[in-house]
Amino acid sequence: MKKYLCIYCLLCMATLACAQNLKFNANGKFKIVQFTDVHYISDDPRSDIAIERINEVLNAENPDLVVFTGDVIYGKPAEKSMRTVLEQVSKRKIPFAVTFGNHDDEQG
Repeated sequence: MKKYLCIYCLLCMATLACAQNLKFNANGKFKIVQFTDVHYISDDPRSDIAIERINEVLNAENPDLVVFTGDVIYGKPAEKSMRTVLEQVSKRKIPFAVTFGNHDDEQG
């Protein structure tokens, strides 16, 4: 649990350091995409489809904010898995938020 608290604190600090103002897009709208129960396991071929679908949705929707609502990862190594999933959003420079679920907490 302490490791997750440390990761959470680091993510918060990184978010504050790179904080972006959330604003309406050129059409006067603000689009939020939510992903839940991704259950990503690093280096597991069964999880490749999760990354493919995340990228499909991000490409199709072009959101202003992405929210991951729990159970992002499902197996060890937890940090590598979490980074892989969140990288899909961060490389696009889309602001995001994460809430942890029970499976996120079970991975050491």
